Amino acid sequence: SSLVEKWEYYLHAKGKSDSASRHLYLESIKILDPACGSGHILVYAFDLLYNMYESQGYPAREIPSLILANNLYGLDIDRRATQLAGFAMLMKARSKDRRLFRQEIKLNIYNFIDAEKISAEALEYFCKNEGEAKEIKDLVKQFSNARSYGSLIVPPALDFDDYLQRLMDLDEEVEDLFERRKVEELKEKLISLFTQANILSKKYHVVVANPPYHNKYNPEMKKFIHENYANYKADLYSAFIYRCTSMTLLYGYCGMMSPFTWMFITAHEKLRIYLIENQSFSSLIQLEYSAFEEATVPICTFVIQNQNEYTVGKYIRLTEFRGAELQPVKVQEAVLDPCAHYRYDFDSKNFYDIPGSPIVYWASEQIRKIFKENPRLGDIAEPRQGLATSDNNRFLRLWHEVDLQQIGFSFKDAKKAMDSTKKWFPYNKGGYFRKWYGNQEYLINWYNDGYEVKKYAAELYRSYTRTIKNIPYYFREGITWSDISSSYFGVRYSPIGFIFDVSGSMAFPLDGDIEFFLGLLCSKISVTKLKMLNPTLHFQVGDIKRIPVIYQNNSSCRELVRKTIFLSKADWDSFETSWDFERHTFLTYQNGASLISKAFQNWADHAEAQFHQLQANEEELNRVFIKIYGLEDELTPEVSDEEITVRRADRERDAKSFLSYAVGCMMGRYSLDVLGLAYAGGEFNSSMYRRFLPDPDGILPITDKNYFEDDIIYRLGEFLRIIFGEDTLQENLYWLAESLIMKNNETPVERLRRYFMDEFYKDHLQVYQKRPIYWLFDSGKKKGFRALVYLHRYNPQTLAKTRLDNLHEMQVKYVNEEQLLLQRLEQPNLSRAEKTE
Repeated sequence: SSLVEKWEYYLHAKGKSDSASRHLYLESIKILDPACGSGHILVYAFDLLYNMYESQGYPAREIPSLILANNLYGLDIDRRATQLAGFAMLMKARSKDRRLFRQEIKLNIYNFIDAEKISAEALEYFCKNEGEAKEIKDLVKQFSNARSYGSLIVPPALDFDDYLQRLMDLDEEVEDLFERRKVEELKEKLISLFTQANILSKKYHVVVANPPYHNKYNPEMKKFIHENYANYKADLYSAFIYRCTSMTLLYGYCGMMSPFTWMFITAHEKLRIYLIENQSFSSLIQLEYSAFEEATVPICTFVIQNQNEYTVGKYIRLTEFRGAELQPVKVQEAVLDPCAHYRYDFDSKNFYDIPGSPIVYWASEQIRKIFKENPRLGDIAEPRQGLATSDNNRFLRLWHEVDLQQIGFSFKDAKKAMDSTKKWFPYNKGGYFRKWYGNQEYLINWYNDGYEVKKYAAELYRSYTRTIKNIPYYFREGITWSDISSSYFGVRYSPIGFIFDVSGSMAFPLDGDIEFFLGLLCSKISVTKLKMLNPTLHFQVGDIKRIPVIYQNNSSCRELVRKTIFLSKADWDSFETSWDFERHTFLTYQNGASLISKAFQNWADHAEAQFHQLQANEEELNRVFIKIYGLEDELTPEVSDEEITVRRADRERDAKSFLSYAVGCMMGRYSLDVLGLAYAGGEFNSSMYRRFLPDPDGILPITDKNYFEDDIIYRLGEFLRIIFGEDTLQENLYWLAESLIMKNNETPVERLRRYFMDEFYKDHLQVYQKRPIYWLFDSGKKKGFRALVYLHRYNPQTLAKTRLDNLHEMQVKYVNEEQLLLQRLEQPNLSRAEKTE
């Protein structure tokens, strides 16, 4: 038909048909949307059908009523939605036939109605025998929750047409009042029941839907799904996919739009097997995550035919084309160009080649061969899911929140034995995308072998082992990764001493060859395989287990991995949020410089070299693994800058971090005389501070003018003199102020005061993830009084001392300043502008 030329998204795939379907009359084609909502799909189908009827020579005035009566069926649990759908259909038909409303109109669009119990008298009056009465009672029970279960209900194979005809033939005007009441009850309760059961019991040439997506079932729905769709219970849409195929005639088609998670994740494996064994994929379009402006969702559209004789389908993969506007354009291009690099012809029987049968239609023969012929990572390593605390706020802390005396692990000596009498222990919790090393931020309350966590889980779930898993693997050296990522797969080395989370699962190579497996998992090989096994934003243990491994004893590869871990660790430890942070990079790379600008440049040069060295290491590792896997024709070793997770220098960020380090030295957290933390709990040792003395009480007033001799700006100047010298103080103050972006006519000291007064604490909260180690005492919106207090030096006298030594003194200074201003206002030669000021 020439109509095909107008279908801009039509992917013609060679399917199968029987002789009867080749000679169908248009009026006999039945199309069902079992979750029709407000009718968008049905309205679109109306247009296509209208053109078909028109091309076959039907009179234009007859076509709309024929389509409404014979072709289109819609069901939904929402009455208001079906009303809108019916209205939309009528308006569409009316736009084609101005005389439509003069005719008797039949619409096949219905909302589900919960069935009500029928009285015994009414059933006896209607039914011919006890068998019919039982059939209707069972049907009433089955549809008692029809508004919840909707099209997922599978009614028995009964002659509903006969039942409906008999109902309609009942005379509502019988003289006997008792009989009349029975007839009224029967029609009131059974017409809707038989109608919806009748539609659900039939087979259709086309079933098309955008089904509901939902997996947080209430108890009632959960029971129904487990009893009727046990193999497809992972999500409501999964059950709908199965149900829609079962409502399709042999050689009929089922068209769906759904999340594409069913194509890959383990929970939907039985659905995939069912479709591969019993159906044939005619076409499938996998959209990019941002294909819809309203939300970031993993969506695909697909058509499956109810036959498994011819199984080669057409596939379009849009994952590399970002944005809603580009998606339809690229589909149209692929429809017109069979050779488009993102369009594929693929036999669905080949999906079996990869464990779990993911729908990876773009997998080459070589990749499928790698999966078929090699062991999986789960065979030669032990990927393990960690624990879920069930209450992170209660059982987890960022490491900087905790008194170091309560941590049962030595940050400085990882091989030191655990101290089980302590409360807090390192905890891998995943985190943002980072490779090789890092994201070591959390601690877990594991006092007395996790007694509190286990007790809490046991109270919630009767047994703590439901959420606290793989305990024998805790504190072991291994490989960890973040299970959720918006972009790349971040795998890191984890030294001994860590418990691990569900979001920071770990793998433990059986032969201890951590370097080889870390290199493999950080390489393009693993990313490529994972995108086949599960291209969603979640990297689960089950996916990691299925990665094929071609193991080689490669010493140069291991050495390269060790060097790369070292580079990444050095970067991680360059910032004070690492527990192995020693001193600020401006001091580390000062190299005798008397100017901060020079120290910053030294750091910038080092960071840039470190960045490019790590990039070179990753590309070399990619070359090694691409060669091992024989994928030189499919993959290149290049690594983009976005995939490198060590940080380059950033003047504003690094200037702010230097000011934060300076505050740390003023508070006593750090010392210019020792590396790392000088004080974070326990007994304060003043002998650790010689070059620069911290505040005696850990209290720093922040003011907009120089009201105190030892305020934060005075101490900053003292700090800079000690590190860089007196002669360059002003130049260094200017560099810091300029890094923060100065206003016109603003002096460096004014800019730095404004930063500490208005911006420092916001930055501090961001760096420390809203768990500040310096607490801000604040008198309110006017900012009349502000002071920073160091969390670990807080004691019962801190508040009183802040009030007496700082607040009261500030009030006295304000009173004195007010008196001076009043005296100036009394001067007779003061201009109006000066008075206003």
